[in-house]
Amino acid sequence: MILERLTVILPSILTVPAVKGGAVEQLLENFIMQNEISPQYYLDVVAHYKKEAKEKAKKYKYAVYHYIKLPDLIIRGNSVLYNKLNLYDIPDIWESSIIRKVRKIDNKKILIEGGNIAIKMQERFPDKKIFFHIHSNWKIPRKKLKLINSSMSIICVSDFIRQKQIEQGVLPSRVKTVLNGIDVEHFEVNSKNNKKALKKYGVPEDAFVLLYKGRLVKEKGIVELIHAFEKMDRENVYLIIAGSLNFGQKRMNKSKYEKEINELVQNNDKIIVTGHIDYDKIMELHSISTVAVVPSLWEEPCALVVIEALVSKIPLVTTKKGGIPELCKNTGAIVLEVDNNFINNLKDTLCTLYDNRNLLSEMINIKNSQLEFFSNKRYFTDICQEISENT
Repeated sequence: MILERLTVILPSILTVPAVKGGAVEQLLENFIMQNEISPQYYLDVVAHYKKEAKEKAKKYKYAVYHYIKLPDLIIRGNSVLYNKLNLYDIPDIWESSIIRKVRKIDNKKILIEGGNIAIKMQERFPDKKIFFHIHSNWKIPRKKLKLINSSMSIICVSDFIRQKQIEQGVLPSRVKTVLNGIDVEHFEVNSKNNKKALKKYGVPEDAFVLLYKGRLVKEKGIVELIHAFEKMDRENVYLIIAGSLNFGQKRMNKSKYEKEINELVQNNDKIIVTGHIDYDKIMELHSISTVAVVPSLWEEPCALVVIEALVSKIPLVTTKKGGIPELCKNTGAIVLEVDNNFINNLKDTLCTLYDNRNLLSEMINIKNSQLEFFSNKRYFTDICQEISENT
C-alpha cells in the first residue's frame, strides 16, 4: 500500500498514546487508531517521551513515534512564555527539539495539535503545508497575521472557536471547523447499575447519581456544582467527582482550588472524589450515573465530556458556554445560562429531574445519525478531507 506521509506534532507536556490522559492527547490517539483501521497516511508522530507511551506505541502499524526526552519543567516554561507572557519570539529548547525532528523527518505535510509552535514551523519550513489544529481560542500575534492568511490552514474544534479566529482577522477561507469525535462503541453503556462498580465506589443500587468528569480547576464549575448538590435536600443522592488538576500526573502538593474542594467534601459521605480515572475505566462511572453534569463557567471550545455523556445516553445538564450549545443541539440536554443565579438554577434543575424521573428518559434523545456524527470515523474523515482539500 502506497500512502502519503504526514508529520503529526503534539507540543504537549503529556504524550501519545494518551497514557497520562488529556483531551487533545486522547483525540490524537483516536485519530491514530482510526488511521490503523482505514489507513490514509503513514504517520510520523513527534511527542514528549514517556516510557509507558513508548511501550504502547509498538502496536501501531501505520505510525512511527519520534519521542523527545526533556524534563517536564522545560516544557512548562515554554507554556508560560507563550500563554501567559505572549513572548512568541523567545528561543525555546522544547520547540527547537521539535523543529530538529521535523527537519529530519522531512515530510511535505505537517499537522500540529495545539500549542503555539505553528507560526515558527511555517517560518522555518515555508515549502511545507502546515495544518494547525486548534483546541482553544488561539490569541493571534498581530504581526503574524499576514503570514497566517497567506500560508496556514487552521482547523477549529467548533464554530465558536472558528468565529473567534475570524474576529482576530483570520480570513474565513483559512479557517474551518471539524467538531471533535470519540470512540462511540467504547462509550455505549450496556449495563446500567453495574453492581461491581457500585460496590467499588460505595454507591447504593437505588441511588440518584450525579457525575462530574474533568480537571479540578475553577473554570470547570466544580465548587458551584457542590453547592448546588448540598442545596438539593433530597434523599439518596450521590455526587461523583472524577478528575484531578493535571490529568494522570503525580504532584507533591494540591492546588489551592483542590484544597477548597477537599474542605467542602470532607464531611459529606455522599460526595465521592475519585481522582484521575484512566480512559479505559471511565465506563464504570457512566454505567452507574443517573445524570452527567458539565457545569463549565468558561467558554468551552468543544467539550469531550459533553459528547461522551450524550453518546453514553446519560441525561446531561450543562451550560451555555463556548461550543457546548453546538454539541447539544437537538439532543434533549438541558443547557443553563451562567449568571448570578446559576447555583440555584442548577439545584432546581437537578431537583426537578429527581422528582420527575420520566423526564430523564425524555432527555435521552440521540439518534443513530447523531451517534455517527460524534464518532471517530466521522472526525477522522473530516480531518483527512481538510488536509487533502487544502494542499
